[in-house]
Amino acid sequence: MARIALLLAALTLPGLSMAQGAQCTLRLKVQLTADVEHRKDPAFLSALVGDPRYSLILVSASDDSEVLQLTGPPNTCRNQLKIMRMSAYVIDIHVIGDDGQE
Repeated sequence: MARIALLLAALTLPGLSMAQGAQCTLRLKVQLTADVEHRKDPAFLSALVGDPRYSLILVSASDDSEVLQLTGPPNTCRNQLKIMRMSAYVIDIHVIGDDGQE
């Protein structure tokens, strides 16, 4: 019985790791309101996304906008982007890069 359990685990674990590796990724140019004091702060970026399944990291920043990378579950980044556009802190968002999984 233990051999069967080990065999099943060996067969399913590679599939799980492949499923976890498949993600959507969007590169975004984001213009935030002037009242955002800590626009580079990872806590602010996490709050901007508001869903633990997604990550938002700063790629680069300029005086008027930030380039951010949004990563999340497969085929869902465009939906999350719509939610981010509703934030009171977001003036404008443009997709400047797409991994093609949308």
